[in-house]
Amino acid sequence: APGSFLPPGTSPLWFVNLPAMTRLPISCMLIVGLLFCTTVHAVRQESFVQQAELDAASQYQKEVANGSFQKKTKMLKVRRISTKAARARDSFLRLGSISSTDFLTPSGPAPWMQEGWPSASLFHGYRSVLMPFAQWVAGQSFDEVDPAIAFRDHFASDFGGLPAFCGFQYASAFCMSGMDDSLDQVTNVGQLVDFQRKLYAGTGMEMAVMQRIAIDKDAGAYVTTGKEGDDDVTDRDGQVGWSATLPVLQKCSQEACTILLATPRFQSVVYGYRSWYSHKEVITQLLVADGARLVWLDFRTLQEYVKIADSFQTTGTQDDNPFGLFLVDMMPRGFQQNCPAQTRFPPSCVNIEEGNYYEYADEEEEEEDENFEFKQWKTWRDRAALVAPTDFLKAKLLNHVIKTYHQQVGPECGAMAVANVMNGLMNDWYVSSEDVFDYFKVKANKESNKRFGEGRKIYNSAGKLTTKFTSNKCLVNAFVNLRKIKPYSALAYEKNLQPKEWYVNAQQDKQANFALSKMTAKILMRQDDRNGIKFNKAPGETPKAKHKWIQEHETTITQEWNCLKSWLDHCRTGACGMIFHLPNHWAPIYGYREIKNRRQILVPSAGQHPVYWQDYRTVRETLAAAKGYNIFVAYTSSPQMPNNMRCR
Repeated sequence: APGSFLPPGTSPLWFVNLPAMTRLPISCMLIVGLLFCTTVHAVRQESFVQQAELDAASQYQKEVANGSFQKKTKMLKVRRISTKAARARDSFLRLGSISSTDFLTPSGPAPWMQEGWPSASLFHGYRSVLMPFAQWVAGQSFDEVDPAIAFRDHFASDFGGLPAFCGFQYASAFCMSGMDDSLDQVTNVGQLVDFQRKLYAGTGMEMAVMQRIAIDKDAGAYVTTGKEGDDDVTDRDGQVGWSATLPVLQKCSQEACTILLATPRFQSVVYGYRSWYSHKEVITQLLVADGARLVWLDFRTLQEYVKIADSFQTTGTQDDNPFGLFLVDMMPRGFQQNCPAQTRFPPSCVNIEEGNYYEYADEEEEEEDENFEFKQWKTWRDRAALVAPTDFLKAKLLNHVIKTYHQQVGPECGAMAVANVMNGLMNDWYVSSEDVFDYFKVKANKESNKRFGEGRKIYNSAGKLTTKFTSNKCLVNAFVNLRKIKPYSALAYEKNLQPKEWYVNAQQDKQANFALSKMTAKILMRQDDRNGIKFNKAPGETPKAKHKWIQEHETTITQEWNCLKSWLDHCRTGACGMIFHLPNHWAPIYGYREIKNRRQILVPSAGQHPVYWQDYRTVRETLAAAKGYNIFVAYTSSPQMPNNMRCR
């Protein structure tokens, strides 16, 4: 509005409102080929052959999708998103929310941090900082609806999210920096681009009120290369660009200046930041408001949010992306108090029309784009899932499994998961993954003077050990058959039928020998199974229908969680351990936590490190995706369930 961002006493003559970008007719857009932004998507139903859902698409998208603007293979339409990409996206959205422990100091050495254990060096060097205006956030955690449902409208089309305008955040930044906090009218992307650009670039008759921070949005590879089930999560160096950002963050934590993150999907002042070392790399995150949620955003993901907006060029210059991370200039009045972000929780942002800035799908490129999209959502999910050391202050951990776990080397997740849980029950390292592979390899037989196993192939085409050809039943049988003789379990006995060295050593230890004498296993949660906890699969063909059922059956889902939690609490005594079969991966469950209405389990999607959270709603979606995905438990005793708890 006229007079916005003016220092006191300054004449407004130099300040001119830029007119909102007018929308070109669609026919003109096709003729001139305005190839400005990313592909518009919509959530696909479970089957690739079913029609894409359009319910969440904007009116403009529906008009385009159903209109007469189709030209050969290049057409304006809502493109489907693969089921696995949608699941990774929803998992990402459910992670990263603020916790009451985030600004505490990690205290006291946990059992798994004792010197000499592999887990002792998982974390160190944790530091978290709140900006002066955001001190009210310390010690807080908040209830929230399922972000995958609440934000579905934002992700119904283009990759990276539909555009929105967060006036609360802009007003907060301007108010705290001593400016007039009145705002331009922003109802479409063109207006947002013009509004954002003039704030940092200025015009011939305006002055800029923001300085771009050199975050190096082009740092490293844009998409990571690790596959589900790899021996660890792989990612690029998170320190590129951080060295230029950290001094500005430190300045504002001491001098009360304001930093604004501007992306097409949301904009937010920076509420705080933190960093720590996690098992192999330094993690850096910024605390921002993603609409009405305070979330920790990995610095690498932030860079990629800005990189996505490279398509929003407005002047044709080489680097004219109007979005990024900005230091808001201080006006003569200085830092102001009682501004919106200082006094209340942020509200939701307002959806705006994407208009002509969005290019639509090319059918010939759909498959490649879907694969690219899945990798990116998976990368963002893995970053958001990372455990901060303070998360463990209120988490319930299976210390006996964490303490003894070993990381897998290569595609041996099933064998190493069995070894990690089995050794946790024995409270020391005895069984190796090679012993488990020995059991998987030896053929099944009933002759009393021979060994037996599962008769599975254990080498891949490259000659490396792999559990690719193994099944859930094989893993369960490794525990069930551990002590069997005549025939002899290949897990515990050599070819000459003599007990293996690890087995002899374990029998000489009281705890290990007790575990060996009682150990068994069973499937705990899977579709259509009644031997463990009853799993209630949501009916319906579309995500929308399934979400509706879940919302209407919260009591049923809570009962299901409480049954799983009873087993997890029993495992915390050392009496059991769990393995989760995820997509292309087996890994132990190392613990759980509850934050308000959020439920999370500690389980990695790749490798064996206990440094990744997964939301229970995502766990349920994985179990519902296929009968092969399940959770099984190895145990020496079962928990006593309360009489009123119906788990089967």
